[in-house]
Amino acid sequence: MKKNIIVSAIAMLYMVNTAKAQLKVTTQTGKVRIGLEQPFPLSQTDDPYNVLSMHVYGPTGDYRAGSKLAFGDFGDYYNQGMNVFIGEYTNDDTDRMWLHGKLGTYFTWGGKADRVYGYYDVDKGNVFHYNCDVYAYSFVLASDARFKTNVAKIGNAMDYLKKLNGVSYNLLPHELDKIMGGSKDRQEETGGKAAGPSTEKSSADKERFAEIEKKMQQPGPKRLGLIAQEVEKVLPELVKTDSTNYKYVDYIGLIPVLIEGVKEQEMSIEAQNDKIKELTDRINTLETRMIGWDAAATGVDDNGKGSATTHYSFLYQNSPNPFTSVTEIGYFLTAGVKEAYINIYNLSGSIVKSKPLGKNTGRGTISVSGSELQAGMYIYNLITDGKEADVKRMVLVK
Repeated sequence: MKKNIIVSAIAMLYMVNTAKAQLKVTTQTGKVRIGLEQPFPLSQTDDPYNVLSMHVYGPTGDYRAGSKLAFGDFGDYYNQGMNVFIGEYTNDDTDRMWLHGKLGTYFTWGGKADRVYGYYDVDKGNVFHYNCDVYAYSFVLASDARFKTNVAKIGNAMDYLKKLNGVSYNLLPHELDKIMGGSKDRQEETGGKAAGPSTEKSSADKERFAEIEKKMQQPGPKRLGLIAQEVEKVLPELVKTDSTNYKYVDYIGLIPVLIEGVKEQEMSIEAQNDKIKELTDRINTLETRMIGWDAAATGVDDNGKGSATTHYSFLYQNSPNPFTSVTEIGYFLTAGVKEAYINIYNLSGSIVKSKPLGKNTGRGTISVSGSELQAGMYIYNLITDGKEADVKRMVLVK
């Protein structure tokens, strides 16, 4: 019996060390070779500096491309049954790695299967999740017109933007961890089995990950953004909800709304500028007509001294101008005026204040309180017996 065992062992060693063996251990280096090894001299050039501990060969070409390594059951390759494996992409010598899980791929950290920093799962939608910050030089999105249909211009963009609220916040990392069920207790993962012997490395790792776990329970650094539930009420197209009912905002999708909002605001500003120019031209024309009126008003000068024989009713420039709290508007009413009042307009042409002057002719003043108005430029005019007699500008600063 003992003799038979020795003979069998010698036979196995012979098979392992033959050139056509499926599994071979190189005695000089301890390297494990799996698959059909390359013929000489190619076998001496695949790893000349002996970097690899194991080399898996495929069945294709002189360089044995197309290798695939399965974990657990593999399934039917041609009927979407190939389950979990790593291999060379396609059967050609592509030098590209194929990482495949039939129902998804998960990237984890810290030795626990539920500590996931990135994953794709077909049961959770056609999206790749990252449970961490992602740094990159740039993100370029598919935006070719040929990819799109039912294209329509975004209207009333400013109405959308006025309903959104930018906020500052601190992210809760442990809430993100709940998406995958959270970190389980180590004893639960091992079925209550006793821990193995402690080593210097395992003890250091235990302390390190205990500190990481502690940090994961604390709020993260301050960030700026939006609240998905609020955005969903205004722009539901920008909010996605995953299988666990957590919501996500497409911040890049907000850029077209911002662009159209800026354009709408620019159009509003241009319209206001046109209105301001119109009013300014009107004032300049009236001021030109007013040149010499004070002199033409018999005995009336800029100090308001004179008699009621003046032929024109007119306004004095408000003082101080610009003003912050209170300003005085002076006026002169010629004899015979039956009704007079001063109107104050904003730059949209709307009357914001009107003060009657009574029937007293000659020099007078009215007071305007800045608390009754918003900061900005205003136009004020003098109306006598239903006609505009004079107009000037004033500026309120707060």
